[in-house]
Amino acid sequence: MVLLPALLVLMSTSQPKSYTYSPETGMLTFNNDIRFEVKKTKIELINEIRNQNLVIVKDTAYILESSRFIVSRMGKFDQGAIKNDGDIFKVDNADLKKVLLKEIEESSDYKITELAIGERTVKNLRFSIGPAFDKISPKKFSEIVVHGVQIDKNLDNDKVGARLREIYKSVITNKFKNF
Repeated sequence: MVLLPALLVLMSTSQPKSYTYSPETGMLTFNNDIRFEVKKTKIELINEIRNQNLVIVKDTAYILESSRFIVSRMGKFDQGAIKNDGDIFKVDNADLKKVLLKEIEESSDYKITELAIGERTVKNLRFSIGPAFDKISPKKFSEIVVHGVQIDKNLDNDKVGARLREIYKSVITNKFKNF
């Protein structure tokens, strides 16, 4: 009887996983985004990444996914089309394209397509770059928020944990801060 309450208390205080791993895609998503600051502006940081022969691009898949609400507000539902096999959701494609291109242009979401970590290579390191507002001169500092990275597929939980520690230490601490 005494052990049961103690066991329940211990189970309720365990830390939740700080990442989600999809074995099918190898995508490792950080539930609590990893944040840190660098003493460079956004443009300086992007240029430094490119100078190291890394491919940095806008993360259009992430940007478009996060724009779902905007897209849903643009269109109109036609309930009659459900029975008539017509277009149920109607939106002007020219307006949609204009809005989505603006979202992509204004977004601070990027990804590095491939990044070598020692002998390994990870893909699609997803992150955002924004101003570091808690600094005295935020124009000279940027905050990097790492959202996720694609690692090997079909790893078991122990290997994911080990790979996560490796990526966190190598990529975030060394790579970004050395830019």
